[in-house]
Amino acid sequence: MGLLINEVGKGTIGMLIKGMPTRLMITGCFILLILPIFYTYNISVWIIEPIVLCILLMYMSIVDIKEHRISNKSLIVMAIICLADMLIFYDLVPMSERVVFFLVLSFIMVPLKLKLPINIMGSGDFKLICISALLLGIGSVTAYLIGSIMAGIGAAILLIFHNADKKSRIPIGPYIALGIWYVYLDLHSCLLLHNFL
Repeated sequence: MGLLINEVGKGTIGMLIKGMPTRLMITGCFILLILPIFYTYNISVWIIEPIVLCILLMYMSIVDIKEHRISNKSLIVMAIICLADMLIFYDLVPMSERVVFFLVLSFIMVPLKLKLPINIMGSGDFKLICISALLLGIGSVTAYLIGSIMAGIGAAILLIFHNADKKSRIPIGPYIALGIWYVYLDLHSCLLLHNFL
């Protein structure tokens, strides 16, 4: 039974990853580039961006779980989402805060990645944290802390139930993506509630 579930899971994840062609990512980028036009004409863009961001974070998480990497293409799409958010929702997080925290995290994370003697996190995880600063500002630090705590709890559970040993590679990207999603929804909740009521 366990072997059957494992094979079905591999097939499903494989189909999800192979089924998302580059054209879909390009379409998502195009939608995000025209979001300011929708915003100008009072078309409800507040729902499009969270959906595209959620799909992208799920895609990055699935790829990280399967291949232990976060591709630069998906990080570029994430950066485009962040830039669109800077233009549309500039009043939620000031643009100066976003840029300052992006630069600060970049100058902290890149040397930290190069100096660490052990490979705790991949370079895609570091890039994801830095790019999330363009979306969340100081909230990116909160997202990283939430993701780290969840990753620690997940690793402890795997060690307790003997599904992993101390040398196992545990993908951190899905946990960071959950932290980013949580902080993003927290920042945008007032806007979402306002539009639903």
